[in-house]
Amino acid sequence: MAALRRGEVLGIAVDQNMRPSRGVFVDFFGTPACTTPAAAVYALRAGAPLIAAFPTRSKNRTHVVKVCGPFETSERGHRAVIDLTQKVTRAVEQAVRDHPDHWFWVHRRWKTRPPE
Repeated sequence: MAALRRGEVLGIAVDQNMRPSRGVFVDFFGTPACTTPAAAVYALRAGAPLIAAFPTRSKNRTHVVKVCGPFETSERGHRAVIDLTQKVTRAVEQAVRDHPDHWFWVHRRWKTRPPE
């Protein structure tokens, strides 16, 4: 929190499976995925912008970083956390669609299932 309040950058991987006690369910490629709310929570608490950054390799062996956001919400409380987490997850989806060869998941992203 202190780093964000000082205007520094904090990176959080949001494409990992979470236990239900630590995550929130948002849609990821049409399936509920238990996702860390940390990026949204920290951004809301610190008043920091929430962005997503995706580096991709170019044919000339350089890298280009696509930045999406800042993501905003008009919701409050837990609904704001869910809304922002869904928005950043949609950005991850689009990055994977744009460059599927850049993504390598070795874990079960949809392992945690929502309660029925």
